Amino acid sequence: MKHQQILKIIRAIRLSFLEAGIVYTQGACYGFYTILKAIYPTAEAYMTENKGHIISKIENRYYDIQGECIDVNGEPIGGITKLTKKQHEYWESVISTQRVETILKKE
Repeated sequence: MKHQQILKIIRAIRLSFLEAGIVYTQGACYGFYTILKAIYPTAEAYMTENKGHIISKIENRYYDIQGECIDVNGEPIGGITKLTKKQHEYWESVISTQRVETILKKE
């Protein structure tokens, strides 16, 4: 089942380094979406209601670094919206800025 495969990949990424859960929920969530998009080309980016977190939709299920995004009743989380082209551009610029800042800190 593809769902189990997705969860296995997410778990491997989350366990790949100690701070993965923090990194991909506090600033690099769009980057996590791009990883899933590279593996699953049909993945789509969605934004949470508070506009602070990006999650990935793959085959009618939603995921982030913690796994499947569901509410306490096991239902898909509510209040999410698909990213527009402009929002994608914004998040791409956030990733680019983060890369430049990291490079400059290392110099």
